[in-house]
Amino acid sequence: MKFKTITILTSAFLIFGLVGCKKYEFGPSMSLKTKTTRVANTWQIDFAKDLQDGTDITDDYTGEIWEFTKDDEFLENSKLKGKWVFSDSKEDIIINFLDEDVDRYKILKLKDKEMWLEILGEEELHLLPY
Repeated sequence: MKFKTITILTSAFLIFGLVGCKKYEFGPSMSLKTKTTRVANTWQIDFAKDLQDGTDITDDYTGEIWEFTKDDEFLENSKLKGKWVFSDSKEDIIINFLDEDVDRYKILKLKDKEMWLEILGEEELHLLPY
């Protein structure tokens, strides 16, 4: 009986613990793939919104293709632009461009086939695999 109670309590703790531990605002709650594996892909911008006035600015990104490699390279339209890294908390992606500019994106959602990023307080970008 004691073993059964411990098993039930442990299972409940794990289920509620995993469901409650969501790193990114829009998910996922849990993934079997690493964050790097989920980011490493060729992406197109499916939707973009100006956070200052709420307007749809998707047309500003027409034709842009972003590639994040597992080797930390960032390519825009197949041209090497720099290196990408996670912030220490893995809540942001930081792109260090070859011209020494740096962009920081807050990760809102990071799934295998969908990534949402926020250019801190300026724009929200929804990316889908290219």
